Amino acid sequence: MKKTPIGLLVAASACRLAAPVEAGQANGEPPPPTLTVCQVPSAPLKYNGRIVTIRGGSSGTDEGYWVNGDDCPGVLTTDGFKWPSEISLTMPDLPRPMRLHAADFTYDWDARHRLDAKYKRLRKRVPQACLVFTYTGMFETRTDWSASKMRYANGTYNYAGFGHLGGAPAQLLLRSEDDVEAVPNCGRGRIAQ
Repeated sequence: MKKTPIGLLVAASACRLAAPVEAGQANGEPPPPTLTVCQVPSAPLKYNGRIVTIRGGSSGTDEGYWVNGDDCPGVLTTDGFKWPSEISLTMPDLPRPMRLHAADFTYDWDARHRLDAKYKRLRKRVPQACLVFTYTGMFETRTDWSASKMRYANGTYNYAGFGHLGGAPAQLLLRSEDDVEAVPNCGRGRIAQ
């Protein structure tokens, strides 16, 4: 049997202890549960201000990015208003009036670079609509929507939500963009580049 010098074992153990913890495991906490876009808005106050991991489709424009779920329209309703099943994605350093909670974390750019590389490989053979993304961050929503009701002169109203034009019922202050995967049996063939 080959003997390993004790110094090497100590160094290896120290490296293992210093290894980064999984998302949500700061201070020995268990990782956050992985939830769908439909699960979080169905119990928004349960997750408000908490670190969560969310899986869903993703869409974006030059005005913003969202994680969405097409299989649960109207899962969150406010005074008869049916919100879209989407969560706005934003950076944790968003100015205070636009975020509701203090974020004690920064965005993980390394995770983003890994996700971008995987995304580019997948997009060569999988349509965007057949991709599911996983994000971790702090979920935010309003506890009292009456304070964000905007009334117009013609008697109509709208709520000021999150993201572009306040159109989402919640936002996720991003800590990391964790993964992108192809949905099994979704779409066929190769995508033209």
